This record gives sequence, structure tokens and C-alpha cells, in this order.
Amino acid sequence: MLGLSEPIVSERLSLVVMTPDVLGSMQGERDEVRPFAWPAWWPDEVDRGHLAMWTSRAVKAEPNIAWGPRAVIDAEGQMLGHAGFHLPPRPIERALDDPTFVGRRDPVAGVALSSSATRSFRSIGIAGSQPRQSGPS
Repeated sequence: MLGLSEPIVSERLSLVVMTPDVLGSMQGERDEVRPFAWPAWWPDEVDRGHLAMWTSRAVKAEPNIAWGPRAVIDAEGQMLGHAGFHLPPRPIERALDDPTFVGRRDPVAGVALSSSATRSFRSIGIAGSQPRQSGPS
């Protein structure tokens, strides 16, 4: 996994891998592992469930850590949120069979999108329920 677990850094933000130790600290199970700060109120009720799921996946296999969600950290070292994949890339057929998959296969693009992404893409015309035709009809 050489390089995949390294932070992705820009001038304003960093995307930092959330290791099992960091996830444990976020859940209040460990005090010593805190490579960045997060708000005192976080994790909220919804993200407590996410942290448990991410931790479970991270301890199963190293690729799940590198491809798991990352903390979005500002230049002062404060966590602003989280973003990213939840599991390593895999064939669409396997992704759609995963019981935790909450999206659907888009018939136009032939790819899996979460339902929220599909709605957003449709609102700006990137995905739709009807195939697009190019050229004269």
C-alpha cells in the first residue's frame, strides 16, 4: 500500500487517512492518538455509527484503511469533515451486491452512484433517466 496511506496535501487542506487508532480515539476509546483536532461535539449520533463501521472495516484489511474515508483537515490542523471512498475499488457487480451499498446503478452512465449523488447530478444535467442523443435526430 506504499503511498496510498500518505496524506493528500494542498496549500489549504489535507486529506488524512483515519487509521484504526485514530478512529478509536475519535470514539473515545483511546486518548493518546490525536494527530489533528476535531470539534468537541463530534462525532454526533450519525457519525458514531460510521466510526464503528469504518473501524470494523479498517481492522479487516490494510487496503480498507488506505481507501477508507479521510479526515479533511485545514491548515491549522482542525478537522472540517470527512470525505472519500469507503472500500477499495471493485467491479460494479460486486459493489451492487454489497448489503451496505445505498446507491443504484445509473442506466445512462452504467455506473453506481449514491442516491444523493444521482439527484445532484440530475439537477445539473450530468445524469438522467433518458439516454442522451447526439447529432441530428
